Amino acid sequence: MDLILRKSVQMARVSGYGSLVLGVLFIALALYGHHVLPQMPVIHPFVGAFGVLFILLGLWYRRVGSKKQ
Repeated sequence: MDLILRKSVQMARVSGYGSLVLGVLFIALALYGHHVLPQMPVIHPFVGAFGVLFILLGLWYRRVGSKKQ
């Protein structure tokens, strides 16, 4: 049982880092797309919002992953 809990916490920590990286990439993609294709004004805020959501999710996962058992 202890091994399962440790692996779950470890997986939450790794998922947190992955979500943070993905969030930064989505925000960078939104900014880049805004400069390259300004004629598509709807998609860039949508992608940027997903980036912010991934960053918040990553911070939450890291917080869960850093808790001591």
